[in-house]
Amino acid sequence: LFAALTLATTACGGGGGGSRPGSDTATDVVSTPPPATTTSVNSSGVITGFSSVYVNGTKYEVQSDTVVEVEDETEIAGDDSALKIGMRVKVRASEQGGIRTAQKIQYDDDLKGPVSEIAPDGLNPSLGTVNVLQQTVIVDGNTIMDSSIGDNNGDGTIDILDLQLDGSTMVIEVSGLVVDSGFLATRIERCRGASGDPDV
Repeated sequence: LFAALTLATTACGGGGGGSRPGSDTATDVVSTPPPATTTSVNSSGVITGFSSVYVNGTKYEVQSDTVVEVEDETEIAGDDSALKIGMRVKVRASEQGGIRTAQKIQYDDDLKGPVSEIAPDGLNPSLGTVNVLQQTVIVDGNTIMDSSIGDNNGDGTIDILDLQLDGSTMVIEVSGLVVDSGFLATRIERCRGASGDPDV
């Protein structure tokens, strides 16, 4: 009987198989963030700066495979040296994590033709309007006048008055925006190789 009781006590003593409050061990769960999504961006605007290319104030990274095309000429990869402030361009890019990388930047002038009339502003004669192919082109304080125009009146600056040549007509290329009162020029360059223009 004593042996039987001893055996029963040993069998029921248990080895701690029951659960106790607070004895469970928590398992750390590591979540993996979803991959950053890439979206396509197509935009157009005026170049406002470099160190990469800023279009309407937004930065577009230029990589070695970024294609740059100027006036339908040969496409160049990774070289934005032909682009200039004031040019209105089209940009095809990708955006990931808030960073835009340009895949292609394309520039073509918006208006090209001979200057037929110059109307300087009464208060500031360096500004005003010019007529190109019966289009009124507005030159304001933000218009970039390219050095190719030249200081033709010798006053030390390049402005709207230099678009008038003695004995010949200057042909210009205009980049800009269509507005109610005409065409707002953001950049004006002299068209090379045209009659009365210097050969370069």
